[in-house]
Amino acid sequence: MCMQLFKGCMLLLSDEKAVYCMERVENMAKIGKKKDNYLDYVFEKNPVIEWHEREDGIICICVAWKGFYNKIAQKVFKKPKKSEIAMDVLGSFVWKQLDGKKNIFEVGKLVKEEFGDRAEPVYGRLIKFVEIMRDNKYVVLKEEKKHD
Repeated sequence: MCMQLFKGCMLLLSDEKAVYCMERVENMAKIGKKKDNYLDYVFEKNPVIEWHEREDGIICICVAWKGFYNKIAQKVFKKPKKSEIAMDVLGSFVWKQLDGKKNIFEVGKLVKEEFGDRAEPVYGRLIKFVEIMRDNKYVVLKEEKKHD
């Protein structure tokens, strides 16, 4: 029998299980070593997404409703085949900055310059916005570029 200290807890294990547990902990530590910084990510607009800019500078993303259930809803409930999602001023500004050249840190600096305190907390809001855009496949990750 072997006693192992694991994150402040004492475990009583057979030698075989102790070796297995230690190998698992070491593997988990190796996996967790690489921590990406979201501020280094460079995003670009997904080229297959249809969008346009209105006269007032607001960005609208066009969403096509495809699939079996959407076709039924279009016929039965007279739902449109396409919908437009209009962003607010801040979202439109960020959308225009996602050009595949600037990382999130650089976009955040531009947002601070343009909107000042109205955009606070800048990076929290910016990262959440980009995550939502990425989850909906409106933007894609291009690369990771370290900021200064």
